Amino acid sequence: MWPLLAVVLAHTLIIGLWVAPSTAFRDAVGYDRVREYVHPWFQQGWSLFAPTPKRGDMVFEARAFVVDSETGEGEPTE
Repeated sequence: MWPLLAVVLAHTLIIGLWVAPSTAFRDAVGYDRVREYVHPWFQQGWSLFAPTPKRGDMVFEARAFVVDSETGEGEPTE
């Protein structure tokens, strides 16, 4: 169990260094070392969330039926 815990903690530390802003500790470890670990396995792009994002305009049209509160009669809008 201890080796697995050590691997999980090391992984978490490296990912934390990758997403954190630049600090003295991150600079001491080295950007290239962190990048070598993270980039091949965890490269992120829009394809991670939406394989083919839709590009284009969408139109939404609506009509309302307005009712007069005094007479109870109504008419649709254009």
